[in-house]
Amino acid sequence: MKQPNSRRAFIKTTGKAGIAAGIGLSVLPSFSFASNNNALSDFVQQPLPYGFNALEPVIDAMTMEIHYTKHAAEI
Repeated sequence: MKQPNSRRAFIKTTGKAGIAAGIGLSVLPSFSFASNNNALSDFVQQPLPYGFNALEPVIDAMTMEIHYTKHAAEI
């Protein structure tokens, strides 16, 4: 009895999906980062509409400050 969800069927399906996604990105260049590198240089980081400690029960102020000033600003 053949299993409908075999490893071979999974690999075949995901391979087709990968090819379709690659074709889709080449057809829609506005979604491709490789087609327009200037779009990343036009990024301007907006000021936070709240303080670093506003999410303090969940995320501490130091983590928010590091993320905003270091990670989010380095594009």
